[in-house]
Amino acid sequence: MRAVKQGLLWALVTATGAAAEASTVHKVRFAQPAQILVWEDGNLIARGEEVLLAGEGTPTMDQIPGDGRLVPIEHGWQGQRVISVASNTAFSVKAHPLGPTDEIAVRLLGAQENAQVRGGETADALFRQSAKTAIRPGAPASQAIELEISWTGDHAPDVYLIAD
Repeated sequence: MRAVKQGLLWALVTATGAAAEASTVHKVRFAQPAQILVWEDGNLIARGEEVLLAGEGTPTMDQIPGDGRLVPIEHGWQGQRVISVASNTAFSVKAHPLGPTDEIAVRLLGAQENAQVRGGETADALFRQSAKTAIRPGAPASQAIELEISWTGDHAPDVYLIAD
């Protein structure tokens, strides 16, 4: 009889312990903010959730021509810029033309070995990547797509890359 009681007690302890282990569940989630990386001529020029590639920009008080300082007026962009973009989220390319007759266009030139292109349609963007650019692990530059931004007019427009 004593052996039966010990057996039942052992079975009860084992069942309780197994139930306690099974009810412990940990759910871990890592969140990363949206990041857009932009290269031009092999140099990282911008990074963030919203990137501004300024055209001529607005001069500040210490950059006004004629104030006695040498300030470069032209950036050397003659109607086009070629940039590489890597992003961990979908993004859109938008711009503000300088004049009513100016036109701005974005053309996809290609993708690096670890990158993907997933275009999407949107009315207010010049170009839209509807997913992150990386398709495989690798260096950020190998996960980039290459875009050509071209415009008409005498001045470069302000171009925005905005995480969707």
